[in-house]
Amino acid sequence: MKSIIVCADDYGMSQEVDDAILELIEKKRISATSCMTLMPNWKSSANRLKELEGQAAFGLHFDLGHVASLGKLMLSAVLRTLDKSAIETTLNQQLDNFENEMSRAPDYIDGHQHVHAFPVIRDVLASVVNQRYAVETPWIRRPSVPLTGHDSALKAVVIQGLNLGFDSVIGKHTDAQTNSSFAGLYSISETANFPELMEGWVNNLDNHGLIMCHPAVEGANVEHSLARIKEYDYLRSDRYISYLEANNVTLVTHPE
Repeated sequence: MKSIIVCADDYGMSQEVDDAILELIEKKRISATSCMTLMPNWKSSANRLKELEGQAAFGLHFDLGHVASLGKLMLSAVLRTLDKSAIETTLNQQLDNFENEMSRAPDYIDGHQHVHAFPVIRDVLASVVNQRYAVETPWIRRPSVPLTGHDSALKAVVIQGLNLGFDSVIGKHTDAQTNSSFAGLYSISETANFPELMEGWVNNLDNHGLIMCHPAVEGANVEHSLARIKEYDYLRSDRYISYLEANNVTLVTHPE
């Protein structure tokens, strides 16, 4: 028996994303969702999510898209020129937004486009986690993406490079648990064979590993909408649940 976390990112991004994630939680096809608490409709999204309390892990999807483009964030992180104070302020604001609407702390923290693992940003994350959650520490997603098993080798190399030192910072400076392994990276293209990719990830993931996904229902006006719909269609399919059962895979909410 293998236990894994299947985590849907981007909760709060749009109603179509929310609809897909809520349905998949109810049907026990995913076991975690990461929330974007700066979105204008976060309050109504949170109210819907609270109805499913206890059925999945609810985390913060830390977002710095309003601060700079991904390219600028990556360069500034590597050069260590990011404004730590500004990052700390927005991280605390996003955590406050989560707590104010969910009436509790997040179960875990990760980052939109994995920004939480970048140099400088991970130091701020460790500091804020210690300040806010010294007694009961949320787990933190470890985006240790492999170089194979997907169609985005160059992207994987970049992420691996940016993540160098992440395990050391989180391990030495927090009590947070992390997932043992990670999967879910791909081109997010509508031409990608998501069912085949997903089944490969499930098969190759270590016990207590995590797979990220990005589902949405029809009508979503968000980036990669067609690929998101394909993810949703597979995750609600009989094929998916049968594959989990045939391979003795159980979905869990925590990287125990």
